[in-house]
Amino acid sequence: GKTPLHLTKISQGTYLVEIRREGYEKYTRDLNLIAGNNQTISAKLTPLTGGLAVTKDPSSATVLLDGKKMNGQNLPVLNISSLPIGKHHLEVTNPGYASFTKDIEIVRNETYTINAKLVRQEGNLNIQVRPWGSIYINNQLQKSSADIKYTVRLPVEQYTVKVEHPTLGIWQKTVQGIGNEETNVIVKFTQEIPPQVKVVD
Repeated sequence: GKTPLHLTKISQGTYLVEIRREGYEKYTRDLNLIAGNNQTISAKLTPLTGGLAVTKDPSSATVLLDGKKMNGQNLPVLNISSLPIGKHHLEVTNPGYASFTKDIEIVRNETYTINAKLVRQEGNLNIQVRPWGSIYINNQLQKSSADIKYTVRLPVEQYTVKVEHPTLGIWQKTVQGIGNEETNVIVKFTQEIPPQVKVVD
């Protein structure tokens, strides 16, 4: 039967008691019943476990197992012991990278090893300057006297964009995270009013 279980009218004698549950060590004990003497068995089952070793690149990546964040995130290899056997969902994430996901199965007394190398995401940054200007990204000159749309493909992260015109001034702005596809920056210099800026994600 299933626990909790209460049995009556059992003949005296010696019995072998087994308690089983999937994913746990089997509990067994010999029980000697004597007439008129009630006995109670309290059993704590031990889970069957295995291990998981995740090598991650970059080492700063976050490891989630079944949606729960694991400890030791800043290590290049994350070792997790005493995991319940069976199927689990693994996810490794890092800003600016495509997530790594995999369904795994933990086996008793074995360590599942996996290499999670994340792929850097990239996007196009399009900069249009009117009438024209020199374009800098993170203080590095990208294009002098640009008067047509300038496009550069960059890893997904934060960048500082600066545009200089010899007489109309300097425009600068931090672009928060280049999108996975296109991020458009339009800079308009005029003589009458300060530079007009439009950022379209």
